[in-house]
Amino acid sequence: MPNISLVLISNRPSLIYDQMNYIQELNISCISQMIVCCPSTNLICPPWWRHLGKNTECSATRIYNCIQDVETEYVKFCSDDDIIFSHWITKAVDFLSVNSDYCCCQGISYSYGGLHGESFCESVFPSILENCSVQRVVQMLVNYGHFFYGIHRTDVFHHALKELRSSTTLPIGGGCFELCSALFTVLQGKIFYMKEPAILREPSQTRGWFGDLVLMDQSTNLRACINRVYEILKEKKQTSTLVQTINDLQLWIQYFMFKDMWGFDKEKIEYVKKNSTYDLIPANLKTLQVSKKDHMRMSKIIKTKQII
Repeated sequence: MPNISLVLISNRPSLIYDQMNYIQELNISCISQMIVCCPSTNLICPPWWRHLGKNTECSATRIYNCIQDVETEYVKFCSDDDIIFSHWITKAVDFLSVNSDYCCCQGISYSYGGLHGESFCESVFPSILENCSVQRVVQMLVNYGHFFYGIHRTDVFHHALKELRSSTTLPIGGGCFELCSALFTVLQGKIFYMKEPAILREPSQTRGWFGDLVLMDQSTNLRACINRVYEILKEKKQTSTLVQTINDLQLWIQYFMFKDMWGFDKEKIEYVKKNSTYDLIPANLKTLQVSKKDHMRMSKIIKTKQII
């Protein structure tokens, strides 16, 4: 039965309309609800779509508002500059429906390569299978990818956003929002990574994590979330030698943002060497030749963004 909602996120109505048409063309059988998350109050949607922009410019707030209205067991958030590989969505929903201890399903993210439509593998990581919450947190930070754009259990992600909202103050920067929502999600369950294409991303230049923290003043928000994550780990009695204090967890976040192991003891350094798998991507996963139709669509997205 259809059991997933797609939430299309954008600040740019011009790209929303292109993505609306694209998603409708996919005709994905398991989709039963489609929501647009855009601050424009004048956006005209198809009658079977719901527009929940609520005229707020903070995307984190809009996403939080949207999750309250999702009526399905699973949810996927879609960027306005991504192309979705539809067959993967059905497989991910099928997997989650028979594996109750997994809270999220990911696929391989590719970065659009330009002229010839040859796109490059951007993120493929190991499944996070640990039973211990702190081990899942650390493994995710060693191999963090485009976590936000996977398939999520709605109740799990809703709880993650409640924790995030209660720990932070507005506005919440995009980088801080994605990382902290991932941390609060992985505390609740395992993550499955499918080694097949999930999304094709437009490789626009974006601010790095340092820029997000400084320009949007997210250090306070991030620190508050780290403290809350540590409190939850202590409540679960699942701290370990890898994370014994808040300072340890801050070191892991520092490694994620800057790939800097300063302050790590020998055990933490050995863990990174053992569990970091990005350099071990199989050769056949490193590139992807997209279809002519998707090549043209991605080229149009890029041109549209250059105009805006």
